[in-house]
Amino acid sequence: SLTPGVQLLSTPDQAATLKKITAGYNDALLKQLNHMSQSNFYPGLNLYFEDMFAFLQSAVDHLALMGLIGGEKNDWCFDKVNQNGVIVTDSSKYLFFNLIHPSSIAHAFIAKDVEGCDGTVTIPFVHKSFCHRLPLTSTLPH
Repeated sequence: SLTPGVQLLSTPDQAATLKKITAGYNDALLKQLNHMSQSNFYPGLNLYFEDMFAFLQSAVDHLALMGLIGGEKNDWCFDKVNQNGVIVTDSSKYLFFNLIHPSSIAHAFIAKDVEGCDGTVTIPFVHKSFCHRLPLTSTLPH
């Protein structure tokens, strides 16, 4: 529900429905990953879960600290024309590349968070990691 596509193309009710669908999918995925992490079928396997919804929400709330543009309707870079009539080709200042997908710089922040999954905070705009080592004993907040 945080992507420019959902913000631009849906009503608040539709966005709420999409958020519920996403939360349901994430819960089902987390349940399967928890099962895999506890299974003897995968001895020695360590699984981690990056909570992208929470990550994107925090990113949208802290764009200035990240040095990014985005989080409002129409804030993506692909095929976007800037105020001078030039198509934006530099995605390094945008949270989203297109209507749905995070930009390369957003992926770099995500990778940095996963890299610090041991509990070390490695990205500047958060006070905790969004990466969780499995198994989790509770569900993720929505």
